[in-house]
Amino acid sequence: MTQNRFTNTYSQMWLRNHQRKLRQAIRNASQPDTPNLINEWLQLEQELLCLSGSYFTVYANQCRLLLETVCDEFLPSHWRCCCLDALNKPLLSMKAYARTANEIQHYNALANEIRTMTHYLSAGLSHQASTFNGQSTGARPHDNDTY
Repeated sequence: MTQNRFTNTYSQMWLRNHQRKLRQAIRNASQPDTPNLINEWLQLEQELLCLSGSYFTVYANQCRLLLETVCDEFLPSHWRCCCLDALNKPLLSMKAYARTANEIQHYNALANEIRTMTHYLSAGLSHQASTFNGQSTGARPHDNDTY
C-alpha cells in the first residue's frame, strides 16, 4: 500500500510552509528569472486542495495574488506578464467551481476586475516588456511634443 504524502502531519506542515514561501516569492518577484515558479506554486496548491476542501476559495485567492502582482508597478514587467499569463488557470477553475449565487457573483466581480485592470495595464506592460527585450515599439506618446 502506498502512503499518501499528505498523511504525515510533518509533511503537511512542510508543504504549507513551502506554499507560503512560494506565494511570497511570486508576490514579491524575488526570483523574477524563474517563471516556472508560478506553475510550481499552482501545481502545489492543486495538490493541497485535498486538505482544504474549499476549491472556490483557493482559486479565488490564487487569482487575487496574481492580480495584485500584475498591478504592482514596482515589480519587473516581465514577471508581471508571466503572472498575467498564468491568471487564466485559476480564473477558469474558479468559474467551474462556482455553485452558489454568492460564488457566481464573486466570480463575476473578480473576472470584471481582472478585465478592467488588464485592459488598463496591458499597454504599459507590452511597452515595458518590448523595451526590456531591447526592442522598441515606436514613438511614445508626446515624444514629438515641444514645451
